[in-house]
Formats: sequence, C-alpha cells, structure tokens
Amino acid sequence: MTYRYRILSLLVSLSFSYVAFAQKLVPIDTADHKLRIELIKEYETEHKDFNHRINESTKGAFRKDKLEAYKAIQSKMIRQLRKKRFFFDERYANYIDSIVNSIVESNHQLQGRRLKILISRSSSANAFSLAEGSLIINIGLFENLQNEHQIASVICHEIAHEYSIWIL
Repeated sequence: MTYRYRILSLLVSLSFSYVAFAQKLVPIDTADHKLRIELIKEYETEHKDFNHRINESTKGAFRKDKLEAYKAIQSKMIRQLRKKRFFFDERYANYIDSIVNSIVESNHQLQGRRLKILISRSSSANAFSLAEGSLIINIGLFENLQNEHQIASVICHEIAHEYSIWIL
C-alpha cells in the first residue's frame, strides 16, 4: 500500500468513526428500504463513471494509486449506506438544500455541478468531501454551530475541496 493511500484510508476511517457516548441528537430516519437501495444503485453507477473518468485522465502508477484510493472510499461509502449510517430526514434535507442552493446561485463556477449532501449519524462535529460530488455532514455538527452562516461556511469549505478536485 502506498503512503498516500494509507493516509487517505486513515482520514476516511476517522471521518466515519462513531462517538456514540456523545450523541445528543436522535435523528428520525424516515427513509424506507427501497429508497436506500435506490441510492446505493445510484452511487454504484456514479462511482463506476467517476472511476472511468480517472482511468481516462490519469496515466501510469499514479492512476493505479488514485483508483485504489477512490475505490476504497467508494466501497466504504456503500457499506455505510447498507449499515444505515446515514439518515434521511426532510427537515434537515430541506434546510441543507436551501443553504446549498443559495451558495450555488452565488457562485457561477458551481452551477451545473452535481452536489449531493448526506447526513451521517455520527455525533462528531465534522463534515467531509468524498471528491466525487458528495458531501457528508455529521449530525453532531449541528449541535456545535449556532446559525445558518456557520453551516454555510462549513459547506463552502467542503465544496472548495470538491472544486479543487474538479479542476485537477
């Protein structure tokens, strides 16, 4: 395993870790099994397309390392979806969508880009980018932010990670 892959794997593992004893919010999961299965299929298709683009745009040993790292992230994401580590609550989805829409409307570079936001059940105050258009916001982050501007700032930070990947 390459050094870069090890660091990336460690960061992904830490991002998905649970701090169960600190959980204060109890999210209500309103998604049914069918919705979750559809989302998994959608992600599997998107991952395949994303990996194809990497394969086409990158050469040599770096391509192998890059694909290996992204495939590890992608399989972890699918496992997390299957284990119901994300929840789908319209209250959060609508709130986050309104913030993201405002950010995208104000930034012409983001218009036409696919951004998907998922809410993780993790109680840690964190958010992260998966580098293929998905942003993960842990439920614990909501407890530590006081207003919409702070949430927008975190989302912008994660979009910046996405944008830096898109232009490479």
